[in-house]
Amino acid sequence: MDCKKGNHARLVFLTVVLSFILMPYAFAQASKKITEKRGGDTRPTEAEQLQLPAYCKARFELTELPIEVKKQWEARLGKDFIHVHHYCYALNSLNRLRLGIGDPEYLLEISLNNLDYMIEHVRPNFVLLPEIYYNKGRTLMMMGKYEEAAIYFNKAKSLQKK
Repeated sequence: MDCKKGNHARLVFLTVVLSFILMPYAFAQASKKITEKRGGDTRPTEAEQLQLPAYCKARFELTELPIEVKKQWEARLGKDFIHVHHYCYALNSLNRLRLGIGDPEYLLEISLNNLDYMIEHVRPNFVLLPEIYYNKGRTLMMMGKYEEAAIYFNKAKSLQKK
């Protein structure tokens, strides 16, 4: 009897240990499948990078660019260059939406979240802020939030005049 209890206890212990070891892998795989179904990885593929502004390529560093190119974009965009990949993710989500790749609701959510990040983290004089506001307006409009979209279109317009 004691031998059976010992074997059962070891089996339970091994099951628990293996569960803790394998659980993160299982969640990662499930998350990957959900992500693929909903809109894919938010990181742009090399093909998608061709549709994005050049500063995105410099920020993502997915393609081999000379260090001088990255430094040029850092100089042009200033200290806020460090955040620009969020804007690139938003643009990539809007491109995927336009091409019918992925779940529209998910892609709009990704776009909106990244645009909000940019608005919260960049300086008020960031050179891309008018464009960020414009794209937030577009995103909100596609979500059916017309009044809120108008606010961001107006913000974009007011910054363009300066």
